[in-house]
Amino acid sequence: MSEVAQMNSNASAELTSIIREGIRAFTGFFQTNQFDKMAQFYSPDTTLMLPHHGVIRGAEKLPALFRELKNAGVRDWRIEANRIEQFGDISLEYGSYDSFVRQKDGTDVSVSGKYLVVWRRQADGHWLIHADIANSDESAAA
Repeated sequence: MSEVAQMNSNASAELTSIIREGIRAFTGFFQTNQFDKMAQFYSPDTTLMLPHHGVIRGAEKLPALFRELKNAGVRDWRIEANRIEQFGDISLEYGSYDSFVRQKDGTDVSVSGKYLVVWRRQADGHWLIHADIANSDESAAA
């Protein structure tokens, strides 16, 4: 997480650490094809809204989605939280992402965007992602 993220955060140090370590683990699981472990960051009733995809509801659908992204050539996925705000049992994580997508001809195309993640503290005290929306920086005409 950048220093900007730490300065613009009203979240507890514990939650900031959970999110920072979670991003590191999440992207590591993607690189090593551990898609089931990636899905464990999400609540069972989660909602995902990603570029070029319909709305996805339910954590049980996520391993297949992450596998699809990997099979489509997504690699070197980097995520950076720029701001974290906490409101009791709800937290908002604002950030940016970038990755490379391997094309059929073997070349790589850089892809970047921004995201908003809604975290919700569960009854057992664990924080899980309740909603995740990402927007590509690519223009609609691209």
